[in-house]
Order: sequence, then C-alpha cells, then structure tokens
Amino acid sequence: MGHCVVTLEKTQLTTQKKLLVFTVKKHWSEKMREIKFRIWDKETNCYDCDFVVTPSGEFIYTETGDRFSEDEIVFEQYTGLKDKSGKEIYEGDIVKTESNLLLFVEYLAGKYVLTTGNGYDTYNCIDLNEDSAFVSQIIGNIHENLELLKGDV
Repeated sequence: MGHCVVTLEKTQLTTQKKLLVFTVKKHWSEKMREIKFRIWDKETNCYDCDFVVTPSGEFIYTETGDRFSEDEIVFEQYTGLKDKSGKEIYEGDIVKTESNLLLFVEYLAGKYVLTTGNGYDTYNCIDLNEDSAFVSQIIGNIHENLELLKGDV
C-alpha cells in the first residue's frame, strides 16, 4: 500500500464551533478532507476561548488582543469518527462502551484508541474504529469530567 502526500490548502479558525480547521488535499485522490482540532484553554479552563491565529503563527485572544503561547492550550484532533449519537469524537473525549466501560480517546502507537490511560497494551486499550465508535457514547472529556474516569460518580 502506498502513501499519499498531504498539502495544506488553507487554515481557518471557526469561532462558532471553536475548532481549528485545516483543509488538506490528498494528491492521490484529489478529494478534500477537513482535519479538525478543538482547543482547550488551560488559563480559562474551557473550550470557549475566542482567539485568532495570525499568519505568523501567533495566538491572540480576540476580546483583549493579548498574545498567548501554545503552551497555554491543548489541541485535540477529531478522529474522523462519530459516536452512536452522531457526535464527533475527539482526543480527550470520555466514552461509555456497550459493556459500560468508561474510557478516553487517546492517540497511541500511531492510532486512536479507547484507553484507561495506563499506556498501550491489549489489556487496557480498544482500537477506535467505526465498529467501536458506533457502539460508544461520549459522556464527557478529560478536562471537564475527569472524575468519571476515577469512579467518583
């Protein structure tokens, strides 16, 4: 199986959905694909940070005009999959599986997995694919609902 070269076509920050969207063109198929990121702001502890990315790569809050660094935010990539309710699954989401396990989405060993957070092995990871996504439901994320993984609810 060959590989494809991906070229960045444009960068756009959507303030309504708080997602950073890159549109890339796959040379081998000429199809367009959106690669989405949601952004967690460590300073305000929310996904609702309104900011822009300047052409030079600086991050600036739109309300105050203050600059901030990439260290103050967490990029979480869309996996390209949706849960059984049709909700987009991102890195950092906490999902409940059909067997009532509470796991979170992580990118490990070159793929997205549902994990307990103890590293990659067959005992605590489930490959995230169309089948596992279809029977899972997003119930939170690791920033706002970490207690779900600790069993405090």
